[in-house]
Amino acid sequence: MDSFSTQWVSKIRSYPFLSVAILLCILYILLNVVLHVAGVFSGPRFHDFSAYYDAARRFLHGYPLYDHLPQYERGQITSHPEYPEGMRWLYPPIIVLLFVPFTSLPLFVAGVLWDILSLLTIFVGVVSLLRALDVELGIVHYFLVGAMILGFGPTITWLKLGQVSGLLAASLCFAAAILNSKWKYNRKISGCLTTIPALFKPYWAPAGAHLLRDRERLYGATLFGLFIAGVSLAVFGITPHFDYVATIAGGKGWGAASAPSMWTATHFRPFYYIQPLVVKNALRISLILLVIWHSINTLDDGNMRVEWLSMALGFTLIPMVTPSVNTLQLNALVPAFIIAYVTESRAGETYVGRPSLVVLSFVLVHAHPYTVEFLAKFGPSHFPSMRSISTFIPIIQPALWGVLILFSLILIRLHQLGDGTDGNLLKGNSFRNRFQ
Repeated sequence: MDSFSTQWVSKIRSYPFLSVAILLCILYILLNVVLHVAGVFSGPRFHDFSAYYDAARRFLHGYPLYDHLPQYERGQITSHPEYPEGMRWLYPPIIVLLFVPFTSLPLFVAGVLWDILSLLTIFVGVVSLLRALDVELGIVHYFLVGAMILGFGPTITWLKLGQVSGLLAASLCFAAAILNSKWKYNRKISGCLTTIPALFKPYWAPAGAHLLRDRERLYGATLFGLFIAGVSLAVFGITPHFDYVATIAGGKGWGAASAPSMWTATHFRPFYYIQPLVVKNALRISLILLVIWHSINTLDDGNMRVEWLSMALGFTLIPMVTPSVNTLQLNALVPAFIIAYVTESRAGETYVGRPSLVVLSFVLVHAHPYTVEFLAKFGPSHFPSMRSISTFIPIIQPALWGVLILFSLILIRLHQLGDGTDGNLLKGNSFRNRFQ
């Protein structure tokens, strides 16, 4: 065996769990290619991107963003017969400006370009976060990082839909990465970047729990949000914003739950069997309050490991507390996986690091889309005896356990990371001192 092969065998032996995760991502890419060539799965149809595209066209033609009345359909402003109907614009008015340049291209071409740009953005975001965490990267490592991003199960989901989730995950990566930079306004910029996902999807706001740890980050996020709101009101006026509030208040089936036998690769319901809805919402609110409490009471001693883990805890919260949970929200875990894995690999003397648990969480989340699709659809259609399994899908869905492992691990580590004397991470007056 030559020296190059020996070197890589040594690397694989040093990181066996991570090597398996990388291999699974590469196999997932190949699986999608094979299934597409075999005609089992069609190519990307850009269901969600078609809504963005249509909204941009309606804006350019002077039609309302949030109405889908027959006269607009007859005007062929929102009509794309080859795409499923009912895809509505659900974001604030100002977001539509992001998609206006794409209307100069045919819908499919514009969707492909959107996916490529989104992939490049999240790749740069992930690399920036790894560098901020002092992870050395060579040429081969860039390839492996790209393979893990492209082959990650939830990534495949948003690529097929042409969704914004990849862009939002990239924004969280940048927010964590810039926090450790030497830029003059790095903390304010980190706050701004954390706010971007919530501008698209307000239920991603729990990712900003770490803002409460730092006055500069909180000011940056607040000022940025006010600036965007002011620009949006100046460009669109007040009426579309009332329409937007009415649209998200009506929702698209917030809290609705289809039978597990009808689930697809896009379904993720962590609290499916928790009823009634008021109990489910109480659990979500309790989790949010728990993360907020940690954010405002955790010792602030300039320890970047604590800062990053506090950010990761908020990111991990998103798939559990959003009112319309699906596989797309799992993309918020990308920066949390990176932060948790690196910190576990460098645990030091405070605790015994368990990077294998982070990898296990990643693999479970990664395998979730097609596992659910197989158990609910493909398996029962070919093996009728599997139909009885559908009842248990909400319990055995892989992402449920992956998210719980990651969230619990980060929570435990924040407790274990002490102030260097008594190991007590919590300090009751830390929030008061931080904002004086």
